[in-house]
Amino acid sequence: MDLVLGTAQFGQQYGITNKSEKYNNYNELEDILILLSQKGFYKLDTAQSYGDSEKMLGSIGVKDFDITSKIKLPKNLSDNKNKIIDSVGNSLINLGIDKLDCLLAHNSDFLKANKGEAINLINSLKNNNLIDKFGISVYEPSDILDSNLLDVIQFPCNIFDHRFLTLNQSINNKMTWQCRSIFLQGILLESFEKLPTYFTRYFDVFQNYHKNFPSLLDRMSACISFVMQQQFQEFIVGVSCANELKDIFYSIEKHQDDLLNKNKLNGFSCEMQELIDPRLWRDN
Repeated sequence: MDLVLGTAQFGQQYGITNKSEKYNNYNELEDILILLSQKGFYKLDTAQSYGDSEKMLGSIGVKDFDITSKIKLPKNLSDNKNKIIDSVGNSLINLGIDKLDCLLAHNSDFLKANKGEAINLINSLKNNNLIDKFGISVYEPSDILDSNLLDVIQFPCNIFDHRFLTLNQSINNKMTWQCRSIFLQGILLESFEKLPTYFTRYFDVFQNYHKNFPSLLDRMSACISFVMQQQFQEFIVGVSCANELKDIFYSIEKHQDDLLNKNKLNGFSCEMQELIDPRLWRDN
């Protein structure tokens, strides 16, 4: 399984537990990219909506990396085709590259309107050498509307959220399945007392989880091992500093040396939508 570096934490403070002051630190991002390449990984995930992430990456230089970026697509594709192509071109300018490895749509509802328009847009982007692959970034299994048009699907999955686990075995085996949110915006790593008060209503869930994985490294190893035991091709990790990425690589190596019990990790599945979907989280 291949690791992809998510860059949402650069150019903005992203994640409910992220208090890092290094989100606009070019030197820190450069150290992260150096460490990533030293470990043999060359895939980055960004988006136009990730603050200054694209511009920061372009300023440092990322021509040796395969880059995915994301945009929101309108339902009416034909009337907005040129705007979409220009938008992808702006991402390429910001990143300082000639072509995206992959373009993901933040939304899938454009597939409902007119399949022919979607096919035309995707082919135009590929034929104009703006992208190699096209896909969607989804929140729920019901968002997957027409997998035959997709090269990549990016979806949330973690030790609490198992909704997508069986889909990749039944839908379009040629498609790349890319798992994100493996730390659930950091709440799966944070100690319970440091979580926002909203999560106190899930005390029993977290008490059991922390009982089994008491330390930060225990929890990180559990989250990574859970994902690496699944039938996905890629998973995304986001970090705010090089030391966090070092801890992730340590956990990956630990997983390879000491495989955590799969049945144990699968036992933390949670169906409470208000916990596993960050869009539903509240301030209190």
